[in-house]
Amino acid sequence: MSNVDEPIKLPRAATLDVRQVDAALRVTLTGDWLVSAELPSTQQVGRALTRTPGPSSVGFDTTALGRWDSGLVTRLIDVYRDAEAQAIVFDDRGLPDGARRLIALAFAVKAREGAERKQRKTSFVQQVGEGAQELR
Repeated sequence: MSNVDEPIKLPRAATLDVRQVDAALRVTLTGDWLVSAELPSTQQVGRALTRTPGPSSVGFDTTALGRWDSGLVTRLIDVYRDAEAQAIVFDDRGLPDGARRLIALAFAVKAREGAERKQRKTSFVQQVGEGAQELR
């Protein structure tokens, strides 16, 4: 049972700001990043990571970050993947420790052997060669 005197904490709107600082991309996260709220897209971060010349790293300022849950972590995983695809360093030092650990855990788990389907890709030339051998 809640105390009547305790004020109800309404979520503060989550915001995301992206700035280029020297060779680094700086992402500032403010407000409450809760899965139950409307969260900003990370598309602007992805676009900034693909600019030419691209940043050497992406870092975070979370000094004004409020409450957070898996909503924040899923967005950060998207940024991590975008940075990895561009060979850009994902500097997680500005993130809350719990979020850092969850992101590390998400990428530490290796796929089970045999769990991924392997498709055999053969080139057109190889297919023609194999077809020709079958005609002999």
